[in-house]
Parts: sequence; C-alpha cells; structure tokens
Amino acid sequence: MRIIFIQPPPWKLAQPGQPPYTGPLGQPQTGADVVTDPFYQVIPFGLLSLAAQSMAKAHHVSVVNLSAFAWDDVVTFLDNSPADIFAITAITSNRRGLSAVADYAKTRWPSSLVVAGGPHVSALPLETLSHIPAIDCVVIGEGERTFEELIHRYEAGRSLYGLAGAAVRHNGAPVLGPKRARIRDLDSLVSPLRYFDTPVILSSRGCPGHCTFCGSKALWGNTVRFNSPGYTLDMIETAVRRHGRRVLAIKDDTFTVNKARAMAVCQGILERKLNLLWSCDARVDNVDEELLIALRKSGCASLSFGVESASPTILQNIGKRINTERILHVTRLAQKYGFHVHYYMMMGNQGETLETFRQSVEFVQTAKPDTAFYCNLCIYPGTPEYERLRTAGLSPEIFFSGDFAELNVYLGNSADKAQVYDLYHEHCGASHVAAPTLEQRVEVAHALPNLHAAHLDLATSCMQAHDAHAARVHAKQALEMGHPLPHLCYNVLAAAMAALHKYNAARGYLLRAKRYTDHPIIEKNLHRLNAQHNDLDPVIPVDVGFGNTQPIMPGSLSIVRYDQYGKPQTVTLGPKPSPVMGHLETITPTISGWAVNTDDPTPLVVEIDIDGSTWSIVADLQRPDVKAVVGGSGRCGFVFMPPASSLRNCPQKVGLFIPDHPGASITGTPRKALLAGIIGYLDELTENSLSGWAIQRPETNAPMTIRALLDGVPAGQTVTDVPRNDVNQLHGTNGNPGFILPLTNTITETHHLTVLAGPDRTVIFEGDVERRPSGSILIH
Repeated sequence: MRIIFIQPPPWKLAQPGQPPYTGPLGQPQTGADVVTDPFYQVIPFGLLSLAAQSMAKAHHVSVVNLSAFAWDDVVTFLDNSPADIFAITAITSNRRGLSAVADYAKTRWPSSLVVAGGPHVSALPLETLSHIPAIDCVVIGEGERTFEELIHRYEAGRSLYGLAGAAVRHNGAPVLGPKRARIRDLDSLVSPLRYFDTPVILSSRGCPGHCTFCGSKALWGNTVRFNSPGYTLDMIETAVRRHGRRVLAIKDDTFTVNKARAMAVCQGILERKLNLLWSCDARVDNVDEELLIALRKSGCASLSFGVESASPTILQNIGKRINTERILHVTRLAQKYGFHVHYYMMMGNQGETLETFRQSVEFVQTAKPDTAFYCNLCIYPGTPEYERLRTAGLSPEIFFSGDFAELNVYLGNSADKAQVYDLYHEHCGASHVAAPTLEQRVEVAHALPNLHAAHLDLATSCMQAHDAHAARVHAKQALEMGHPLPHLCYNVLAAAMAALHKYNAARGYLLRAKRYTDHPIIEKNLHRLNAQHNDLDPVIPVDVGFGNTQPIMPGSLSIVRYDQYGKPQTVTLGPKPSPVMGHLETITPTISGWAVNTDDPTPLVVEIDIDGSTWSIVADLQRPDVKAVVGGSGRCGFVFMPPASSLRNCPQKVGLFIPDHPGASITGTPRKALLAGIIGYLDELTENSLSGWAIQRPETNAPMTIRALLDGVPAGQTVTDVPRNDVNQLHGTNGNPGFILPLTNTITETHHLTVLAGPDRTVIFEGDVERRPSGSILIH
C-alpha cells in the first residue's frame, strides 16, 4: 500500500515575485504572515506518528512537508506522485491548503483515497466532508488505531462506513462512525524517532487545564495520558545518539503535570549521560523548587508558561485557575536557577477592558520574564469558547467562507476596543522583556556550580559587562564540563580574547566554532576580527535547529518525472528564497541595518517606520561582513538619525521595509521601545583630552559620568555638565549633555580608546587612535 502523508501549504502560494492567488483557495485578506512562522512550518508530531505506524507495517510510505511550497510545485509533486492513500493534516490556518491539495490529488488520481485529519477537521468532520467533496474520510482526534483499521479495510476492498473514530459519506451524506476509545498504552505506539530526525517530541497527550480558548480536550480527551519515563528517555536517546541532536523541544501541553514522571525523566537523562539542552511548556501551578532543580540539572534551559492575563477577572473568565502571586513566585524560582522564562499572553478574552489589558502589560514588565509573546484571541473549532459562540449564533460556515487565516476576535468591552488594540499593537508578537543581570547569573553559577550552561550564561554576561578575563574563565569551565554546544563557548572565548587584543587566539577560537556550525554570527565575528575590531558579538542564540530538511521542514524535494519520450528527469521542488533581504540591527536614536538584493548590485531604497511615520533612505554604505555571509555587492548598509521631533516621546515601534520588494525576508523587525537608552559622540580628541556629548532617553537632566580607557586601563573620568544647544535641538533634549575629559595618560603612540557613559558603562566610542609626528591625533 503506497501512502503519502502531506502537510499542505496554508493556501495556494504564488512563486516569489508573482502576485498572490486570490479566491477561496488563495491568500486570505488577513493572517498572510502565518506562512513565515517556523512553528507553523514544522511538521506535526502526530503526522509523523501515523507515518511511523504505517512504516512499521511495511507499507510504502512518503512524508512530505509542503507548507511553504508554491502551488506550481505542489501540482508538479502531485502529478508525479501516485498513491493509494493521500493523508493530509489540517489546522485552522491551512484549511484552504487542505482543500486545494485534496481537490487536485483526487482529480489527478481519482481512484485514490483522500483522508484528512488534524485538529481542525476533527472538530468539524461533517462540515469538512460537506464542503470538500474530494475528501473521502475524516479521521477524528487520535488517529493511529483508526488509520490502521482504515488501511486494512481499504486493502480488503471493504467499506469505510461504520469505521470507529472517523466520518465518511454513506449514501451521499456525511455520517459519523462510532466513537473510538483513546489509546490507553501510549508506549504501544511505534516511536516516530525510529524513522524521523525531529527536534520536537511529544511524550503525553492531554492537559488538566480547562482553558476556554484551548482545543486540547477535543483532540485528546479529558484524561491526561503519558508515555512512560523509559519510553520518553528512549525517544530522547534516539534523538541524541542516532540523530545527533543537542537541542530538543518537548512540546507536551504540560510536561510537568506529573511530577514523579518528570523527575524520573530528568534523572534518566543524567543516568544515561544524554548531553543536551531542552525546553518544555509548564503550568505555574504544577512546578516547585525540587522539580525546577531537577529540570535544570538535566539540561532543561527554557520554560514557557501560559500566563495569558494578569487580571483576576480575565483569568477566571477563561478558566485559568492561577493567580499573579503564583506566577511571580514561580518566575522568580525559575530565574533563581537560570531558566529562560517565556510568557504566553493574550488579548481580547471575555471581560477585557483597557484596564485589564494594561494590568497584563504592567505585570509582564514587573515580572521580567526573558521573553513574552502577545497574541489576539483566536477562535478554534472544538474549543469551549467556540462552542459558547456557536450557541450564541456563530456558524461553522465561517471557516469555509471567511476570508481570514485564523479567526481573531475581541470579546471584551466594546467601548475600550480601539484603545485596547492600540496598546496591543505596541506589544503584539514576540519580544524581549528583560535580560538576566550579571549578579543573577553569578548566583545561578554558585547555586549550580557543576552545570555547564550556568557557566556559559555567566561568561556571556561577563562579556556584556566588559569583563573579558572573567568571561574567559567561565567559558573555559563550560567547555571543560562538556557543554553540548561547544561552538557557543568558543564564540564567547573569541570575543573575550579579541577584547584583550589577542587577535590570533580569537581567530583560533572562531575557527574551532566553525567546525560545529556556519552560524552567521561566527562569520560576522571573523570578518570583524579581520578588520581589527575587538568588539565581537558573544551571543549566538540557541534554537531547536529545525533546519530546512524534509519532512521536518519544507526544504527542497527531488522527484523523478518522465518527458514525452519516456526519459526520466530529476526535478527539484520547494521554496525559492527571495534574493532580497534585510536586517534591522541597532536602535538607539540612531537606527542602522542593511538591505541587499543578491541578484542586483544597485543599492536598495528602504523605509524606516517609527510609530507610523516613514522616511526613505538608500542603503548604500559598504558592509563587507554582510557581503561575506549573504552575498551581493556589499553596498547595502544604512545609518539613519530620525528627526528630533520623532524621538521626544520615546517611540514604541520601529520597523524596516523594502517597498519595492514586499515579500523580502527582513529580520530584527519590528522592534519595540528600544529608542530609550544612552547615546553619545566623540567630537574632538587631543593627546591629553577629549570632548563630546552623551544623552539618555527617556530624558534625564542629571549629570552623567563619562569614563575613558586607554588600552583597557582607566585614563580619567568626568561628568556631562557642558551646555550643548546643538545636541539639545537635534535630539529634543533639555540639559547640559557636553563633556570635556582630561586624560591622565597622554596619547603618545597607537592606543585603543574606549569611552563609556552612565552607570551601566554604555560604550559611546571605541576604536584605535594614533598620535601623528605632527602632534595631531588620528582616529582609525
């Protein structure tokens, strides 16, 4: 039996540079950005599980991820891929793609069986069959046993009518089969890790929560079921030892709900010597200090909590059963042991007002998780909120006729809606909230002295505090303790050695890092080092490493097709990256970044958007570091100083756009609330003094301490107390931002000068300076 499991595109996607498809199967009016979300693109673990069961039964199985494929490529693939069964997974946001793929597969291969599954169709099985005639069967909820029986019936030529856990047509009408009992022993299933190199695993099904916006119970039932610790550890061990994974995401609804099992998994990771970093989702009402210590020691580096709201009214309305005191307590405990803490936040639930949403925003700012993600309430079929709205008159028809990717709604106070959305748009999406302080990371390293990750985190903080010697010590400790990602350690060591002007040693560490990865930050640091810069970037973000390989992600796919003469041809299908890309790098009152078209050397025009006001500039500054990493001519950089009037109120949102290429890949944008901080400028330098200015946003008129270092040695300090009307006029400030700093060490030859401002010692100038025979000072 030949079976093709498919993750479809969200809708009919156009090739890059082509106008989008329109109509009921084309790009919707809202939510089109879903296609670029890597968590949308990664293939569902459930689809891999169905495929694994079929592969274990010796069926001929293919699994393809078409989530980012242009429709032309989808058609080419289906034209050349006959199958007995096409099994297509569906969530709400790719329901149009489900319909398009099902229609074309059935038209091209009319004798095949087209089966749909996944959360969306599980909640709307009869409606799906009514609206998409090409689909023959909907597998409802947990699908392994249902799909296994479906294959047996289909092979034997038997009708699917009466198939438990499914919906089919009978006498032309959609009908439900009997309910199928949930799988009690999840360990009886073949692990997808046996066949697939996935960085995302599930080790349980279900959640004890009763959140009104969540469809977990509709999919998995009311009881939480678990894989045993041994089975879970076998999956992790397979990922580490067979597939070479060093970072994993355990995406159970709530990994920590069964403390004894979670503790056993943590202990097993240590006993089996599985060296990795991993993450999981948790609830604040089922973690304690003992469990947090076990998680951290076993390599868990990141915890995500569904906070949703800080308003007691909203938390009660959505059935969350937690409170802000508990959230804050668990956050502080997690930070005590060095976890990256992430909050999921929501806007628009029942009872939302400007005051309740402001409570949420202010609480996040007080709690200081590392990151937070704000989203608008979405209504998904099968959730309690959907059922409530359906009772009130919402028709499921909206999911077949509505022109949206996901059904975002606002169920709060209508009088506050506009103001709530204004505040939401200042925070929506993912954002950094607060970084751990050096003191916090010192405490973590003291609490967990044998944890390699704690020492690497501390090394990074030391570099950010300009303590290269301490950074070097702790990065080496992390290496000696066997950190699973050595390139992170080598990169910090390179940054430390460069700061100490030991450039050959720094280059050696970067070359060692390159043995493990070609990460762009390592390439950027190498090029900065070649230009004799000593301020390398010490931080390489840790991610689960989705890669771009089928079927985990929608990477390229090779198929064989035959021409009119019967001659085979190999064709490569898949997303074709846009040659136009950009990056928003820094936002002080000076905004900088780059934008490049690797197919055209002509500098691009970019738009900078500050709270809705835009300015166009040409990205034509030389950036050899960008050229080395992404290609192009190298004339792609820009630096922009916005008018003072746009800075007076500390803008909340800054974005980068390439107007002639709306489909371009742009990273680091939009940014929020980052125009606050210290900036300054060095105006004049003599052999025994320097002068310039420094300001802080939001504005403070208090004198600011200015320090100078020559070759890393203190060379004098002063404060900002000199009137500078030109600076005040340019930046909308009102104080005495100027300074004159006499140097205690005279510049006699070539030195490395660093000028620091404020209590956090923000670098406002760093570079090499040289005294010429004439007595003048040259700044390199």
